[in-house]
Amino acid sequence: MAKDNTNSDLLSSSFEGDDKSLLIKSIQETHAPGLDEYGMKPLLAIVEDIMTRANPLSANITSLRAPLHDDPVKSDDRAVAQLAKVLESPINYTSYVMTWKCVGGVDSHAVTMQLLHSLSNYSWDVKAVITYAAFAINYGEFSLLNQSSDLTIATLMGFAHQSFEFDHSDAVVNLLDTAIKLTRCVIDFKDFPPKYINLQPHEIPLVVYLIIRTLVVCASLLTDVLCDHITITDEGMKIISTLRLRLSPVLEEWQDKVINFRNLQKFDGRYIEFQNIISKPSPQSDNLKVLSAFFCPRKDQLPLYDGSRKRYQRLEVLKQKYVLLLITDLGFPPLEQNFINWIHNSQPTRHEYEILWLPIPDPKIPMNETTFRELRDAFPWFSAEHPSAIEPVAIKFIQEDLNFKASPLLAVLDPSGALINSNALPMSYVWGLRAFPFTLEREKQLWEASAWNIDLLADNVDLRLPDWINSNKVICLYGGDNIGWIHRFTKAAQTAAEALHVPLEMLYVGRNNPREEVRVCHEIITKDNLSLTFDPNYRYFYEHIWVFSMWYSKKKLGNPIEGDLVMQGIIDLLSYDSSEQGWAVFSRGNSEMFMARGDNLLPTLEGYAAWANDVDHPDKFVQIFYQNLTSYKPQHHCNRLILPGAVGNIPDTVFCAECGRPMEKYVMYRCCDDE
Repeated sequence: MAKDNTNSDLLSSSFEGDDKSLLIKSIQETHAPGLDEYGMKPLLAIVEDIMTRANPLSANITSLRAPLHDDPVKSDDRAVAQLAKVLESPINYTSYVMTWKCVGGVDSHAVTMQLLHSLSNYSWDVKAVITYAAFAINYGEFSLLNQSSDLTIATLMGFAHQSFEFDHSDAVVNLLDTAIKLTRCVIDFKDFPPKYINLQPHEIPLVVYLIIRTLVVCASLLTDVLCDHITITDEGMKIISTLRLRLSPVLEEWQDKVINFRNLQKFDGRYIEFQNIISKPSPQSDNLKVLSAFFCPRKDQLPLYDGSRKRYQRLEVLKQKYVLLLITDLGFPPLEQNFINWIHNSQPTRHEYEILWLPIPDPKIPMNETTFRELRDAFPWFSAEHPSAIEPVAIKFIQEDLNFKASPLLAVLDPSGALINSNALPMSYVWGLRAFPFTLEREKQLWEASAWNIDLLADNVDLRLPDWINSNKVICLYGGDNIGWIHRFTKAAQTAAEALHVPLEMLYVGRNNPREEVRVCHEIITKDNLSLTFDPNYRYFYEHIWVFSMWYSKKKLGNPIEGDLVMQGIIDLLSYDSSEQGWAVFSRGNSEMFMARGDNLLPTLEGYAAWANDVDHPDKFVQIFYQNLTSYKPQHHCNRLILPGAVGNIPDTVFCAECGRPMEKYVMYRCCDDE
C-alpha cells in the first residue's frame, strides 16, 4: 500500500495562515507562461470518454460528457490530433512520472511540484488537462503497467473507443469524478470575458495544484493495487475520503461561480439584444416589439394595468401611439404626480399618446406591496401590472442607458417604438403640452423661439402672470428664506412703487431645495400680507423643479453658455438662489427685465428718493431702477452656484453674475433632512 508521506496539509479542511501563503507562493513561482493558448475541451472530452468507458465508472460519470460535446470522440478527433504534436511530449513525461514516481512511499506534494515545474510554460488549464490525460493513459493501460513501452496520444485516442474492466472502489471513482468536474470548471473559465472573472490571482493556481495532487495520490493508490494485486487499505480509503471532502466544497463553490458567470454572460447577451431592439426599430413596424421587450414573457400576456378602467390589458392598447414611459421608484412625490396627471388629463386634445408607468423599486429597500398597489390604483394611466413583470434587462437599460437613479424620468417612444427622448420631463415642465411630440428637434424649436423674459421665467407656474403681463404691470418675483430681509425688501419695494405710482405685483417664489425656513416664510408672508405667494399646488414645483428643468433642457441641446442670454440668465438666477441672500427679478410686462441679489437691491430701493425725479412715468420704473442699481457697487461679494449632480454635463467655466469673472469650481456634498 502506498503511503502519502506529506498528506497532512492536504487532508486538513482548509489551508490556513502562513502555511497557505507559502504554498501559494511556491505554486505561483512554478508558473512561467510563454507558450500559445490551447483549447483543451477536445482533449478533456477524450479523457472523459476513457473514464466513462471503464466500468463501473460509466454509471457515475456519463453525465459529464454532455456539456462539452454531443459526441466528442467523433467531432474532435482532428482537434485532438492537432494537439498531439505539441502536447504529446509533456503528456508522456507526466505519464512517466505518475507511473514510476507514484510507487511505494510517495511524497505527493513533491511529485505535484515536479509536474508543475515541468509544465511551467503552459497555462493553468492546460497543466490540469495534460495531467489528467496522462492519468487517463495510465488508467486505461493498467494491464500494461509492467511493460516499459512509451505511451502516446494515439494510445489515448485508441482507449476512447474501448471499454475496460477493472475492479476498484467507488470511492476512487467519486474522487476522480470530483477532480474532473473541477478541471472542467477551470477550462470553462477560459470562455468568459475578463470582466466576469472576480477571482483572486492565487485561486486558479491553487485549484490546479489540488487537482494534480489528487491525481498523483490516485495514481499512487491504483498503481500499488495493480502491481501488488491487493485491495485499497483502510488507510488508503481514508486518504481518498478525506481528499474528496477537501475537494467537494471547492467544487461546489466553483460550479456556482461558473453558473453565475454563465448567467451573467447570457444576461449581457440578452441586454445587447434589448439595446438593439430599442435602438433599431423598423420605421415600417409598430411599437409592440419594443414594448414587449420591456416585459417578461407571460402566458396570460396581460402585462398592463389600466388605471382608468381598473382592469388588466394587452400591449395592443398602446399600438401605434406615442408612449410616455413614466419611470419612478415607489417614492413618487405627489406634486410631480399632479403634473403627470395634468398631462394625462390634457390627452383629449392629443389622442396620439398614452402614459405607461414602469415602477422600479429601490433594490436596497424591501418593496412595499401596499404602497405599490395604492399608487397603481390611484393613477388613471397605464401601469406595469407589477414591478416583477418588467424584464431585468429592461431595468438595466433604464438604470444604465437612461441613467435612472431616483428622480422620475419620462422616456418617449414614437409609434414605431423608436426612443426619441430619454427624459422629456424637464422639457414638459418648461413647455407643457407645447413640447409634444417631445423630440429634440421640437425642444430646439421652442428654445429658438424664446427670449429671456418674465413669460419664460414663470410661464405655466402662476395663473395670474398672463393678466399682469397683459396689463403692463411691474412684476417682481423674489426668493430667499431670510424673513428679516423679506420684511425690509417688500416694505421698501411697495413704498417706492406707491410713491412713484407704479402698478407693482410682488410674488414670493421661495427657493430651490425648499427647507422648513421657506415654509415658515410662506406662512408669515401670507399672515402679514407682505405680498402674494405661489399657489401651494405650484410652490414645490417652482421652487424645486422649474428653474433646474430650464437648465437641464437648455443644457441638453449642447449650446455653449457664452453668448446665450437665456442660459446665462438661468445660471445667474441659480447663482443668486444658491446664496444665503435673498434675490429678486423685476420686469415691466414682458419687455424689460433684470435680476439682482437682495443685498444690492435694498440700498437702491430704500434710497429711491435720489432717483425718483427720473421716473416721470411708471413705465420708466424698471429702467431707472436698474440704472441706479448698477451704479451701486458693494465692496465685497461672494456668489455661489449649486447645481444638482443629476442635471447632466456641468460647465467647465461659469462667470460671476456680479462681476463677470470666472467662478472657482468646487465639489459639494450635502445632506439636508429638513426639506
